[in-house]
Amino acid sequence: MLDELSAEEKTEPTAEMGEKLLTSYEALSEKFAKENMLFTKPSKENILTWFDVVGRKFEETKDMPYDQVQEMLVEIAAFLGEQLRKELGGE
Repeated sequence: MLDELSAEEKTEPTAEMGEKLLTSYEALSEKFAKENMLFTKPSKENILTWFDVVGRKFEETKDMPYDQVQEMLVEIAAFLGEQLRKELGGE
């Protein structure tokens, strides 16, 4: 019984999350930046701020059920991915 209670919930990205990220990454990135008042121009200070915000989001939601944080995780992935894509000139 203790083993069952101590087992962590399996948290895997869903196909729906991947599809949303693939088709809406720009809007999701902008939403995350706007809601968290983040500057998107890469600089050492801005990048540190991005990861500070992400770390706080993780800390604030760590005890929430996975299905309640999926949207936030997709927004974070979209934001960080979009910043990296822009910086490296990717598509």
